[in-house]
Amino acid sequence: MCIIHRLLSFKTTSFRNCSTGLDEHYSIHDFRMVPGKNHTNLIFDVLIPANDQISHQILKNMISAEVKQISDEYHCVIEIDHAFV
Repeated sequence: MCIIHRLLSFKTTSFRNCSTGLDEHYSIHDFRMVPGKNHTNLIFDVLIPANDQISHQILKNMISAEVKQISDEYHCVIEIDHAFV
């Protein structure tokens, strides 16, 4: 199951088999949904390996684009964390 579908199922998950091609070592935590008048914020952290050099903005854009394919009503608010080990 893709990360985005798991996000919407409220589960901590990895990015394995996501259509965006994201690294399977990435994971999410602290996920919450905050509904508003015009959209719903999907707020969560993405944990990436300590030595990963991906641009944080590119990663956020990739995830947000995948979410927008499901519904334009979802807006991602993403914090990128690097693992310590």
